[in-house]
Formats: sequence, C-alpha cells, structure tokens
Amino acid sequence: MIRWQHLLNKLSTDDPVLQEKLQFWRAYPHKVPLALIQGFSFISANQATLNYFETKYDAFINATPYDFSPRIQSSGRNSVEYSREMIREAIAGKNIEFNWLHLSQQGTELPSRINLYRCYLQQQTVVLAELQTLNRRHRVRKNVSDGFTHIPKEIISTTLEESAEAVYITDADNRILAVNKAMCRICGYSTEQLIDNTPEFLDARNQVYSDETDCQLALKQRGFWQGEIWKRRSDGNHFPAWQSSRKIVTHNGEYYHVNIFSDISTKKLLETQLTTRAMYDTLTGLPNRFHIKQILHGALEKLKTDPLTLGALMFLDLNGFKNINDSFGHAMGDKVLQLVAARLEVGCIEKADIARMGGDEFTLVLQDCSCKEEIQLFAEQILSLFDSPFEIEGQKFFLGISIGIALYPNHSDQASQLISHADTAMYCAKKANHI
Repeated sequence: MIRWQHLLNKLSTDDPVLQEKLQFWRAYPHKVPLALIQGFSFISANQATLNYFETKYDAFINATPYDFSPRIQSSGRNSVEYSREMIREAIAGKNIEFNWLHLSQQGTELPSRINLYRCYLQQQTVVLAELQTLNRRHRVRKNVSDGFTHIPKEIISTTLEESAEAVYITDADNRILAVNKAMCRICGYSTEQLIDNTPEFLDARNQVYSDETDCQLALKQRGFWQGEIWKRRSDGNHFPAWQSSRKIVTHNGEYYHVNIFSDISTKKLLETQLTTRAMYDTLTGLPNRFHIKQILHGALEKLKTDPLTLGALMFLDLNGFKNINDSFGHAMGDKVLQLVAARLEVGCIEKADIARMGGDEFTLVLQDCSCKEEIQLFAEQILSLFDSPFEIEGQKFFLGISIGIALYPNHSDQASQLISHADTAMYCAKKANHI
C-alpha cells in the first residue's frame, strides 16, 4: 500500500522513543496494525489495520474510532466521549495507552490495547494509533462467546420489546418492520402508525443533507453508523437523540437495518446548564473572565487573515461602588451591578462584546475598528452612560467609571499581554480620573 508508506515516511516527532518505533514501522509498514487520526477521524491506515477490522480502505477512511466500537465500553464509559478524551490527551502531547473493545465491520469483538502518539504530518498535528490484540493466542474472540446464539428467540424478542431505548427495524426498502414500546413512548406514535412507514417523518430536519442521510450513506459504505440526530415527536416537538444503526445481512442475502436510539434531551440540557455556568457570570448574565478570553483569542486570530484590522480591549472599573457596598450592603451592591450590566448591554451590545471580570470590573472587546478616533469616541460614549444615576428602591446612586484601553495589534497581538496592558491603563486612568 504505497499511500500508507508515503504518509509514514512524512511523519515527524520530537519523541526519541517514537522515532525509534517509526524507523521500525517504516522498515515493516504492515507488520503492526497502525492508523492515522486527524481531528477525530481516520485519515489513513495500513493493511494490517484493515485486516484487523475486516474492512476496506474506502470504508475505513473518514470513519471514527467509535464507529468501530460498541456504544458502551466494558468499563461502563461511553465510547464516543472516552475516545475523544483519549485523542485530545494525545494531541496535548501525552503518550496514551489504554484497553478498548472494538467491533469489526462484520460485528466481531476485538479486545485491543491502544497506544496513541502525537505526530506531525507536514506541520499538522495528527495522532498515530497502534493496535494490539489482547487475546492470548492473538486471535479475536468469536461472536458465539456472547452467548446470544444459545438464548431462545422469545427471550431476545422480549428483551428488545422491554428495552428502555427505542428500537426499530427496517427492511431493504427502508420500511419499518418492527418497533418496541420505548419507540412508541418516546416518539408518541402507536405501533400501527409506525409499521410499514419509512422513518423519514421522524427526522426533525428533513433536509437533503441531514444527519439521517449521513446515516444511510454510512450504512451503505461501512454497514454501521452512530451519532447525534434530531427526531420529531407526534406533537411536532423536536428532541436530540443518540442513535446507533447497523446493517445485518441474513444467510439468504436479505438485509435489514437495526436502529437503536435514546432521548438525550435531559443530557443536552444539563450540558447547556454546565456550559452556561462555566462561561457566564451568574449575577449579571454577562460572559465571564474565561469566556471573554476566548472571544479575545478569536479576535486576535483574525489578525492572521487581516493584519491591518484594528481592535481594542477596554477595562472598566466603577468609581464609588465600594461605598454602596459598605453603606447599603452587598445585596444592594449586587442590584447595582445588574443595572450597570444592563446599561452597558443596551449602550454597546451591537458594537462590543461585554464581560464581567469579577467584583466591579467589566471588560469590552471591540473588533473591526476603522481608526483610533473611533475607539476614543466609543469610550466617551461609555462614560456618558454613567451621567445619570442608578435608581433602586427609591435610592439614587451616582457612579463614575475609569477606562483602560489596549489596542491590538498596536500594543500587542497576545491576549495575556493585552489584558495586562488594559489593566495597567485602567489603574492609571483611575488615579488621573480620565480614560
């Protein structure tokens, strides 16, 4: 396989141990199962890997490691989340070694020992995966080892019927032949409404290039697919689902698709809540310190494509806020901060990204400015927002504000240095009572 040998010769690494391994693998390119991963997808593999997974090159490329895995590993961890975590650690520079249960394209279990190494392919970061069988005799386990072949069909049928996950089976024409109780409960349709119909009406997006189409394409090419997909209930509401689909060919050549999915709405809601807590200030609802740093990094990335762009990082500090806290208590101080955040949003939400850094400090990121005068004018507009008092429970609070400004790329094109410059400028402005 010339293409694998060509890629293997182009790999580079700063790890001396891996360099020795690469020399051996270049001399014997198909002796050990090896594959290259970029992002979370395979971009190449040697013949030993294709033999290991009982697949062909075209079906293997662009697939993911969890496409050749059960949904849940023997450790109880989700295959998608666990494999992505391991790949991220490898990209970070760690040499990763762990046990994994793969499935061949024919459904054969492949208990494996995986080693992941960070490499560079033409200055792009890739992960080299080395696979080793864990079977003592260096042979994969047979399918009969799971015991299902000895279980009466009635028991298997009842198990599927009572499963908490939705199950539906389609024929070669993509018509639904069977559904379980969970399918009816989750989607809100009766068995009669589902049987003999195609599952397209359950797809929430109904687009030519929808996830369902991707699923069908993967089933044709590789015989299996799993991923997140949006479904539609009978009442028209949409919900996210995690679906696994597999093509099964019978001894007489007929094939069926077994589809299993679960409603992950609660999980997605929890992820959203955790993201909100991690990225937003709970008091004001504004982006927090971590979030604004990401926004700033994104703004600085634009410098690579447009080096002439001009932007600014502004640090804002409230003058007189400590007196409010000391005189009226922290509860009143919190209400003032909420009003300040609301006034800043109204005054500049279309022109700048706003964040609360903590305490009485706020930060603004301005992008795509035409000149320094535009930034100066904007800062003066911010100052004018504090000309009128903040009124709460019959009390009027007058606050001043000090602004420190750092320009990019003029002062720096590094986020940490810009933050330091803006912070220093803000304290100088506070002492001198100006911007």
